[in-house]
Formats: sequence, C-alpha cells, structure tokens
Amino acid sequence: MLLDPETSAMPIVELAVEVGFKSNSSFYDAFKRATNMTPIQFKLAMDRSPELEHEPDEVC
Repeated sequence: MLLDPETSAMPIVELAVEVGFKSNSSFYDAFKRATNMTPIQFKLAMDRSPELEHEPDEVC
C-alpha cells in the first residue's frame, strides 16, 4: 500500500487503520519488526530507489 500510486499519498496513520491496526504505535512496531525500518524510512527509501518495486511481506 505504501508503494501503490492510489494510496501512496495517504497519511500513514490512515493506512494503518485501513489494514486493521487500532493504534499507530502497534502499526509502527509491527512494520519496523518486519522491515527493519519505519514506514516513513521505507517510503523515503522507495522514493530514492524506484527500481525496488516490491513491498515487504504483509504486516499482521
């Protein structure tokens, strides 16, 4: 969702709710455990490296 052109402009908080998280902190913690970076760091890294067009495994 962070890389999807239709949702990439959505606030990360809104994306977290969209995928079922009840709080920002639980989403950030799960995302960081899965990717070793925060959602913001991930978006920035993908903006700098467009050739990396895959998303990390789903965070549940």
